[in-house]
Amino acid sequence: MKKENEQILLKMPGELWLILSCLRASTDQNKRREIDSLGPKAIDWEVFIKLVNRHRVSSLVYKSLNRFEGDKIPTHVLIRLRERAHRNAQRILSKTTELVHILKGFDQRDIFALSFKGPVLGLLAYGDLCSRHVGDLDIMIPLESIEKADNFLRQEGYQRTHPGFTLTPRQHAVYQRNNYHFRYFCKERAIRVELHYRYGSNPALFPLKFDEAWERRQTVKLGGIDVATLSLEHTIQLICAHGAAHAWFRLFWLNDLAQLLYRHQTIDWTKQMGQANRLGIRRVMAEGVVLATLLLKSRLPQQVKIYGQTDKVVHDLVRMAYYRIRYSVDYPSKPFTLDYFREKLYDIRLRKDLPYKLNFFLYQIGPSYDEFESVILPDLLFFLYFFLRPFTWCFRWYKSSSFAPPMGHGAASGVG
Repeated sequence: MKKENEQILLKMPGELWLILSCLRASTDQNKRREIDSLGPKAIDWEVFIKLVNRHRVSSLVYKSLNRFEGDKIPTHVLIRLRERAHRNAQRILSKTTELVHILKGFDQRDIFALSFKGPVLGLLAYGDLCSRHVGDLDIMIPLESIEKADNFLRQEGYQRTHPGFTLTPRQHAVYQRNNYHFRYFCKERAIRVELHYRYGSNPALFPLKFDEAWERRQTVKLGGIDVATLSLEHTIQLICAHGAAHAWFRLFWLNDLAQLLYRHQTIDWTKQMGQANRLGIRRVMAEGVVLATLLLKSRLPQQVKIYGQTDKVVHDLVRMAYYRIRYSVDYPSKPFTLDYFREKLYDIRLRKDLPYKLNFFLYQIGPSYDEFESVILPDLLFFLYFFLRPFTWCFRWYKSSSFAPPMGHGAASGVG
């Protein structure tokens, strides 16, 4: 499998090669020699900056290139990266302060809460807050606590944006089945919060229950308080499941995994793969670890290597994920394109079991939040959403195709 995987790295663009070299150097200074060999690589610095922004790795790339001695990195490139890294650090500090405030409010209201990704992952994977990009604040709570948490956030100046309107009872039931969080935004502080009640739209992809996650939780010091988060094992599993669900189209997710594997080299991989087997996620776990080994030179545990040799789909998933990274293919893809069908093929193969595939199929054909937002129907006429779905789906596709900027294979998506 090693020889096959190495083949997909041939003719890698110089800009992507340099980003990967910077990420590798952030864990191992001996790998700086890759950056030192910059000379033979032709770098389009505008494309490079766009890719750094797309993959949300400005802080780590700046740290690596800022230590580079010589004049191979243009000054204007370093200045732009430094400005982006500094803005990222300022945002992280303000978001961390807000996260601590929210968690204190939840604790006072007896709401059990697990903070994951975001600032806590920055500490676990990088040892500091400012190396990792932080977007939304992700908090996992029991489903029965959503109403109390919703009331608190509204009191704190947040508005619910997803869903941004009142759902009927039938819509609410479908929303809970097809979605995994409620999203909020505070305009005054420009901060988004996601209240999760599970870990993804398809409940069968990563079926970890809140009670189990809470029972095995760990704590990290954040803003002077102990913040509950997922155990190391569950954190690695979640990163792999989350990255796979998005086809790993942003490198910072993969780098999170590589950093965790580097900082925690005493992981019991027999136990880890055993837990993954119980949850049915050995395939996505192996995909993430193999991809991190391939692109970021992480250590490949023997247990993962053996599984990858027995489950040939792992290699196919790795190749498909690398394709999205290599050609800057966004997720999700525009309907009826070749990338769209590649995406669906990739998604359906993430797990072997029937419940996952059935949930995947039902999600594709059933009514969704988008239909509820486009057309308001009483529950008595709910069945009409099934007939409206093809029309609303085609309208959204036409609208996005008409107004979205074109994305070539060499282009990068907007700044995250």
